[in-house]
Amino acid sequence: MEFEPLITASARGFELAGVLVLLAGAFIASFVCLRRIWSGTPFQEAYGALRADLGRAILLGLEL
Repeated sequence: MEFEPLITASARGFELAGVLVLLAGAFIASFVCLRRIWSGTPFQEAYGALRADLGRAILLGLEL
C-alpha cells in the first residue's frame, strides 16, 4: 500500500486551509477596520487594531 499519495493530498489540504484562513482573515480584518473608521474611531486606533487582527490571522494560517 502506497502512503505517498495520501500524505501528499493531506499536505495540500492543510496548505489550502492555511491559505484560506489567511485570505479570510485579511478580508475580515480589512472590513472591520473600515467599519471602525466609518464609526468614528480615530485612524491610529483602527490601524493598530487592523495590524493586531492581521497578525492573528497570519499566525493562525501559518499554524495550518
